[in-house]
Amino acid sequence: MTASYCDGVVSRKQLLDLTREVGRDCHVIDKLNPQETPIFKGQFNLIKLRDGLTLHSADGYDDHNLTTQTQINPRIGLMLFLNGQCDACYGERKITLGVKQKKNQVIVPEMVLVSVNRQETFSREAQEGRYLKKIVVAIEPEWLEKGGFDGLEGYQKVTQFFKQHLAVERHLMTPQMRSITEKILNPPDTPAFLKNLYIEGLTLEVVAEAFKALTTDQSIVGRDKLHPYERKRVNKVLELLENSTEIKEVSLDLLAKEVGTTSNTLQRSFRHVMGMTIFDYLRSHKLTQAKNALENNQVNVLEAALLAGYGSAANFSTAFKRQFGVSPNQIKRCYIG
Repeated sequence: MTASYCDGVVSRKQLLDLTREVGRDCHVIDKLNPQETPIFKGQFNLIKLRDGLTLHSADGYDDHNLTTQTQINPRIGLMLFLNGQCDACYGERKITLGVKQKKNQVIVPEMVLVSVNRQETFSREAQEGRYLKKIVVAIEPEWLEKGGFDGLEGYQKVTQFFKQHLAVERHLMTPQMRSITEKILNPPDTPAFLKNLYIEGLTLEVVAEAFKALTTDQSIVGRDKLHPYERKRVNKVLELLENSTEIKEVSLDLLAKEVGTTSNTLQRSFRHVMGMTIFDYLRSHKLTQAKNALENNQVNVLEAALLAGYGSAANFSTAFKRQFGVSPNQIKRCYIG
């Protein structure tokens, strides 16, 4: 396993060095001459987990307008965006990755699968100040062949997808996939080999979830299949939930009445757009608010629990660790330190 972790500022030279360490040839196309010029601020990791299986994770901001180009071998690219959007090209094919946040709307996390069955040039456009929170897994034939999957039920759909050069599948992320992605982005502070094992295990989980979506014909992005007035209702509910202070205050019947529909119709529309129930979304949203408050040193753990709607710090810690992979106390110590 080859692992390169960077948390802070990534310079042009560091980016090139990191990509070479995992066997890639990357070029930066810009007008920035100094090699030490910062091009990304935040967490930026590249990990070669196994031959044919590589993980890239990022949680931070592009610091300059530039284009990166990389020669990539045949693979299935798995991209999970919790936040942010970027424009990319596989050869001549342009693909927008991630979801752009609109005013008064909450980003719908998205998973994208791209099949690349011959060598291609991959390029990404970076925009100064743009926030990205994502993981990218490169799944190459070498890793699949060593897995012993041939002949197993469902695997044929994966190989059929791989045979279609530059085929694209888009899916809403399930709550489980969101949770796994958060854990990959926030691994526990343990010795390096344990940290790498932890991340590898989670990466295999997310690959399994992605292939499950691929092989069970879940290739839909629900928000495109709703009538505009149904999407407006969901957006209105998101605004109402944004202002909710406690989970117990939310009533499905009252929300449905507020937006002019039935509770069953609202729940169905919400799940269609967000990939989860209203209450699953609210719990996740409140936990994220509590995490942000802890990171900004605005609250202690008990206050964070109350902010997330938990009367018990122990229950809050359990839910927090389940979603983010670390405890509230670990977050507090990390950001205070």
